[in-house]
Amino acid sequence: MGCLADTVGWTTDVTVRNSRRCPQGGGSGGSAVRPRSPYRPQPRIKVKEKRRPYIHTLGAELIVMTEAAVLYREIDALLAIVRREGAAQAEAWADYVGPADFQESASNLAHYLAFRHRDLRALQRPLMRLGLSSLGRLESRVVPALMAVKAALAALTGQAPGNGPSTETFFDGEGRLVERTHELLGSLASSRAVALMVTCPTEAAEEPSFMQALAERGVEAVRINCAHDDADHWQQMIDYVRAAEKVTGRRLKILMDLAGPKIRTGKVRLAAGHERIGKAAILAIVPPGGLDRIELDDQHFAVECTLPEALRAIKVGDRLFVDDGKLGAEVERVEAWGVLARVTSVLAKGIRLKPEKGLNFPDTELKIAALTDKDRADLDYIAAPCGRHRILVRPIGGRCEDAPERALRAPSERLEIIVADPKNRDRAGSA
Repeated sequence: MGCLADTVGWTTDVTVRNSRRCPQGGGSGGSAVRPRSPYRPQPRIKVKEKRRPYIHTLGAELIVMTEAAVLYREIDALLAIVRREGAAQAEAWADYVGPADFQESASNLAHYLAFRHRDLRALQRPLMRLGLSSLGRLESRVVPALMAVKAALAALTGQAPGNGPSTETFFDGEGRLVERTHELLGSLASSRAVALMVTCPTEAAEEPSFMQALAERGVEAVRINCAHDDADHWQQMIDYVRAAEKVTGRRLKILMDLAGPKIRTGKVRLAAGHERIGKAAILAIVPPGGLDRIELDDQHFAVECTLPEALRAIKVGDRLFVDDGKLGAEVERVEAWGVLARVTSVLAKGIRLKPEKGLNFPDTELKIAALTDKDRADLDYIAAPCGRHRILVRPIGGRCEDAPERALRAPSERLEIIVADPKNRDRAGSA
C-alpha cells in the first residue's frame, strides 16, 4: 500500500476517430467506425487524450487511510500523555515501592491509572473497525500496547512503523503476572488457567467440612479477612485448613488480609419528619460522638464518619459519596464540629441513611496512618507461627520498629513485614 498521496492517480479518456467512413443505408457517408475485419487493413486511428484524477476502489482505500491518519495522531497524543503522567506518578511512589523488581510493575500501574483517567469509547470503536486492538485488555502492558497500535496505524498510512515494542517487551508483563501469581497462590491444582482463592465466612470456623470441601475441589488458597471475626475464629479456620491438607494431601496457602483504616458511617440522625434523605437536602458529617455538637438551625440530616482524619482533610467543593454511591453530595462548609454538604445525586425516592455504610471522598487527599491499632495487634497474631510474639514493621528504606510501640503516621506508607524464620511462614500478612 502506498502513501496517502499515491492513492490519487490519473486516467486517460481515449476518443477514437477514423478518417474513413462507412456508408449507411446507401446514403452519403455516415459517422460509424468501420467494423474490424481480419481480412482488411485496420483503419488509421486518431487518439485524443484527456487526463482526469481518480481514486482507487471508489475511494474506500482513501477513506480508510484518512481515518487511520486521524487515529494515529490521537494515539500518538494519548501515548505522550500516558507516559508523562505515568512517569510523574511513578516518581511520587518511588520511596514506597520495593523490592527493586517491583519498580516495573509500579510503573505499569502508574501508566494504567493515567490511561484509565480518560473516556476512550469514542476511540475504541474506530480502532476495532480497522481490525486493531480496542485497548480494552492492556492491563499488563499499557505503554507497549499503545506503541503497537501506533505502529500498526503508521503502516496503514504508509509511514515507517517506528519503534514498536519487541515481542519480549510486549509480553513481559504477562510473564511477571504469572510468576507473582505463583508466588502468592502456589501451583495450580489442575489444568485450569486461573487459581482459586476463597474468602472464609464465619461458618468456616464452625464446620471442618468447609475447608475439606475446598481442598477437594482444588482451591489453591483461602483468605481470612481480619476485618471480621477475631483471633479465636481465625485460629480455628487455620486448624481446619491444616486438617484438610492431611486428608487430601494438598497444601493450601493462607492469606490474612489486614482490615486497615475504615471509612464508614456511624450513628445517624434523621431530619424531623423524614425517613429518607433526598436531593438538595442538607447533610452534616461529624466525627464519632459529634452529633450533639452540630451548630445548625436549618433542617438537616446528620451522620458520623468513623475516620475523623477524613473530615480534617476535606475542603469546600469536594465531593463525597455514601453507600457505594447511592447518595452523592458536595461540601459547602467546613466547621469546627464537622462538614456541611448538600445532596446532589440520589434515587428519586431518596435513601435511608444507615450505620456501617461506606463513605468515599474522591477529591480529598487523605493523610492517614497505614496501620490502625487493631492492625498492629493482628500483626502480632500473624507473626506467632514464626516463633515470635512481636512482628517487626518498617517503611521501605526505614529502620525496623516494633509495631505495637510505633504508630506509623506517614500518608500512603508502604510497609515491609519482616518475619524471623521465612521457612516456617504458614501465614502471610499484607499492608
